[in-house]
Formats: sequence, structure tokens, C-alpha cells
Amino acid sequence: MKTLFIIIASVLILTGCTGFLPPKHEATLASTRPCCETFSDLPFRALNMGQPIRAFVGPDTPTFLFPEGKSYFLAVRLNRVSDSSTLIIRTYPQNMLYNPDGHVFVPRITFLSSSYSVISSISPEFTVQGPRYGIGESAWRVDLPIPPQANYVIVHTSDMERSRTMRMRDHDQPGGYLYTRTGPAGEIEVELQ
Repeated sequence: MKTLFIIIASVLILTGCTGFLPPKHEATLASTRPCCETFSDLPFRALNMGQPIRAFVGPDTPTFLFPEGKSYFLAVRLNRVSDSSTLIIRTYPQNMLYNPDGHVFVPRITFLSSSYSVISSISPEFTVQGPRYGIGESAWRVDLPIPPQANYVIVHTSDMERSRTMRMRDHDQPGGYLYTRTGPAGEIEVELQ
């Protein structure tokens, strides 16, 4: 009876994880209509100093047709106190425990002015932020200086970002790295400092 329970629980867990796979999200993204036609129509959330926003971007969030391709996104309005602020972005790997097809959302960052015109759209290099003292979760992180004229930030991905793989040190893996494929959906965090 105990063995049967373990088998059933394992099947349910693995079945639940299949909904988070990149191929399913790619198909959903391809069939989804963009929410808005212009940047000014996007649903912006307020990002305050020292109050990070952590969110899952995927099939339950809106899409937009960016010049670099259609993407799920997180759009924030910067409520900063000085012109020399830093934007910290973290992206967390998904399905790394239950699924060998784990993936990560690789963000592209677009800064907008108060009139919603593009100041810059960049694909930054992320570094691994490991768990503190071996406890907690790992993420890829980037710290970006915010252009003084930026009032809004959109965290999205592109066709180019989705073709990359990300890696992090893992001494248990052949070659010492764990390679993770990218996907159109995932968990991200933005923080204003």
C-alpha cells in the first residue's frame, strides 16, 4: 500500500510539472493575442525602493509584440528617490528538481521615458547568485544602472534570448556546470535600490 501511494504521488507531481515546460508555453505564446498596441497601454505595477516584486510571467500574464518578438512580460513604473538608482533583476530556474527539462526565463530589459519612448533595450549578462550558506534557492542576477530619464521598465524576453542556454556551477555535473535551457515563461524578481 505504501509503495502504491508513492507511485501515485510521484505521477501526480510529475504530471503537475509538465504544465511548466517551455514547449507548452511556446505554443500558448504563439497563439495568444497581444494585450496592447502601444507601451502606454501596458499594465504597469509600481516598483518602490526596497520593495521587490517577484512574479511568474507566463500564460496567465499578458503578452506584447516587442520589436524583438512576442513575449510575456512584467512592466513596472519606477518610484525612485534619486537619479542614481540601480535595478536588480533575478530570474529563477523552474522544474530543476522534478524535471530534467528544467528551464529559465532569460530577460531582456527595456527602459522607457515618461512619454513611453524607448531609451534602451538591452540583453544583459547575468551572473549566478547562489544560496546563502547553501540554504535557499539559486538565481541568475544582474544589477543595472537606471538611465536618469527612465520612468518605466519592461522585463520581457525575445526570440534571441529564448535560443540561449544558461549555466551555473554544479560540481555534481559532468564538466562542473549545470546547463539550463531557456523558455518564454518563468519566475522573475525586480528590485529598485
